[in-house]
Amino acid sequence: MATSPRKIPLGQFCNRSAVSIMSSNVNGIPHLLMIQRAKRKGDPWSGQMAFPGGRQSDEDSDLLHTACREADEEVGIDPAPIATRVSTLSELITRSHQSWRPQIVTPFLFELPYAPPLRINHEARSGLWIPSQIFSQPATQFPWAIGHFTLNLPCYYYQDKPIWGLSLLMIRSLQKTHPNLFTPAG
Repeated sequence: MATSPRKIPLGQFCNRSAVSIMSSNVNGIPHLLMIQRAKRKGDPWSGQMAFPGGRQSDEDSDLLHTACREADEEVGIDPAPIATRVSTLSELITRSHQSWRPQIVTPFLFELPYAPPLRINHEARSGLWIPSQIFSQPATQFPWAIGHFTLNLPCYYYQDKPIWGLSLLMIRSLQKTHPNLFTPAG
């Protein structure tokens, strides 16, 4: 039985952002497009692996527009004209580093007919098409230091780049709602 994506209550009082999760088959193997964020002072997610996306601007008509605009800016791919929008995933809540209000992230899943070349802007260091099958293996641990404490959180590594946190939560959601993305095309 299909379930509706989870919405965060009182979302109108939170900062909003959206990401584009783009999938494409490369040689019959499903891949997901991720970026490694640029390293910037004051950015708590600096250098981390993420899906293309960002904050909603006043000019965005809705969160879908935000996701597509941000993907076009960061990797040079506007999924709207070339991809099939498959679904909207459940919203996730995180802290906002520019405001006291929490940040709600809405992920949109797109299926692309091919993996287009990337045009990376200053917000990202690199873009990678990652074979989604790696997420079917057991996770390793990522040591996340918070003050005097270190938490070992679930993590996957691709080309020595850790994929964890909010991005991994989105991948886990995908595994539940779209398991076909984690098996070879048949």
